[in-house]
Amino acid sequence: ERLPFDHDHTTASSYYSPELRLMRDWPLDAPIAPADELAGIHADDRARVAAAVARARDPNGDGQMDVEYRVVRPDGAIRWLRARSHTTFDGDGATRHPVRTVGAVSDITTQREHEATLRLNTAAIEASLNGLAIGSMEGELVYVNPAFQRMWHLEHPREALGQIGRAHV
Repeated sequence: ERLPFDHDHTTASSYYSPELRLMRDWPLDAPIAPADELAGIHADDRARVAAAVARARDPNGDGQMDVEYRVVRPDGAIRWLRARSHTTFDGDGATRHPVRTVGAVSDITTQREHEATLRLNTAAIEASLNGLAIGSMEGELVYVNPAFQRMWHLEHPREALGQIGRAHV
């Protein structure tokens, strides 16, 4: 789910969707100060997020921002967010300045958890002493772990991948 935001740099006003406000535990009807934006961001991610925002608003840049970071909820729960935005500019050369930043924030916590599980499972499979081969629905080998390679005296997994029924698994 993409939760929009809109910063008007000429009036210093901002819009945050109600869903984004709830996610970040911001009041639904009060202005959000720039300091409040960074306040809930995990301490280890604040400098990186601030730098990404500054780059996106830099008149010499392309106005793009794409940053992943953690927020700490009041209950202590940590959520992973991904913010993407585009800043438009007015003027040329030394007079170029940011006018508006429009973007969206997505909660990617579940995706991050799945990626961590996948990395852990992959590490376990790679480290396993048991030979493991994974085949496609068509009967083609698409993955073999190092133990399988050793068991079948393969120099490289490519020797087995793509084989149909010839690996004698």
